[in-house]
Amino acid sequence: MVESDDNLDLFDLMKNKFLSFKKHKYIKELEHFQALAETHSNCSYSCSG
Repeated sequence: MVESDDNLDLFDLMKNKFLSFKKHKYIKELEHFQALAETHSNCSYSCSG
């Protein structure tokens, strides 16, 4: 499968934005995101309507 340069550029952009988020937000607020994940996983069973 051959991908165009536009697709590769878009992928690189998304990858760079994700890595930037991980470095600047996620790592600094790891406990907060872990608490959100735990709350979400508990709610997915009891909050499913």
